[in-house]
Amino acid sequence: MFTFKSKEESKKTKLKESMLPEILSEKEMKTILQYMKTRKWIKTRDRIFIYLMAASGLRASEVIDIKIENIRADENKMKIIGKRSKWRWVNLPDVTLTLIEQYFEETEDYADSEYLFTNPDGTKHQRWLVHNRVKDICTRAGYPKVYPHMLRHTYATNLLNNGVSLLGIRDALGHSDISITTIYAKLAVDDRISETNSKLSYLN
Repeated sequence: MFTFKSKEESKKTKLKESMLPEILSEKEMKTILQYMKTRKWIKTRDRIFIYLMAASGLRASEVIDIKIENIRADENKMKIIGKRSKWRWVNLPDVTLTLIEQYFEETEDYADSEYLFTNPDGTKHQRWLVHNRVKDICTRAGYPKVYPHMLRHTYATNLLNNGVSLLGIRDALGHSDISITTIYAKLAVDDRISETNSKLSYLN
């Protein structure tokens, strides 16, 4: 028998829906990445910012905290120190590694620093810079509402849609609790959850 929801139940449903992460569609993500490829004015550093969040699931704070010694180029991975000093390994697609190598060449005259992203004097970048650069590029690409964490949400949802388990996504994102990760299940196109390796569809 069909029953109507009470006003209180309807409010709770709307609240839950409003709490769902905002994500980009595969088409939208591809459009942004393609835009970067065709715009020579975009700095290599800024391209890396976007790939690290959209293709490796990093937080903006984690991006600026990357240490050069933690990059394992020969293994396509990188060690990330996240919230509460919890560390994890994340995958680095070839396209990101190529950009990082290019960035090293462009900044070889910078002062020595343990961090990947620094100013010419060796001081570390601030998080606001990542936010501003991502916002500017995505706005110019036609998506003014995009913010850095949306790229991370898009990464997680795409993994789920391509067969990665919630446990695998939890580890990839560095979540301390699986309950935080389960919210992405509500955004997935289907429920194909397995332990298979997966490629991000918008990188193909």
